[in-house]
Amino acid sequence: MTDFAIPVAWYDFVNYYPTVTKTLLPAKRPGDKPRHSVKLKDPGGSLNGELDDWVSGLFNENPSYTTCCIQMSHAINMAFLRSDPTKMVGLQTYRRATHGFRIRGAGNREFHYVASVDEMKRFLDDTFAEGVEITSKDDIDDQPGIIVFMGTVPYGIHTEIWTGDDFHQHWMKGHFGHLKKPKVWFWSLGDPTRPDV
Repeated sequence: MTDFAIPVAWYDFVNYYPTVTKTLLPAKRPGDKPRHSVKLKDPGGSLNGELDDWVSGLFNENPSYTTCCIQMSHAINMAFLRSDPTKMVGLQTYRRATHGFRIRGAGNREFHYVASVDEMKRFLDDTFAEGVEITSKDDIDDQPGIIVFMGTVPYGIHTEIWTGDDFHQHWMKGHFGHLKKPKVWFWSLGDPTRPDV
């Protein structure tokens, strides 16, 4: 058996990791700025638009705001809902309240979401294990998990799923140079009850 920082089945995790769709909406009146509609949908079908207004508002406020921590929060919440709810995102991060939403596809239960990379890193460190600092693809070959890019900015840059040989999201695939940037952290992910083959 193998020990994993995040003890959850790979399929359960990625099945609830939402994909992002952004659509440019025309301006309602002449002189208005066009807005974007941002939608999150997970392969497992648990999301039915509950987070869309929030993530659309964030993107329209500042296009550099990403949904990565919201996506990661959702996958963690759904993956641990039945096995260990103590591992789900709570009411508070180390610096502010999380955002709560009722998810119809999960019995209308309220779930909480982290919106910033520094908060996600601290959540992973405190809830699972301290992340391992990495500097290249070789450090994490054949190990699925979560990557957090902190960089040199206080609130961090990005979170991403690592499949064991590449990034999960299509727009990140093949961009291995990002793993060499300063302050990149990794948490292994897998089901400890399944034999390592």
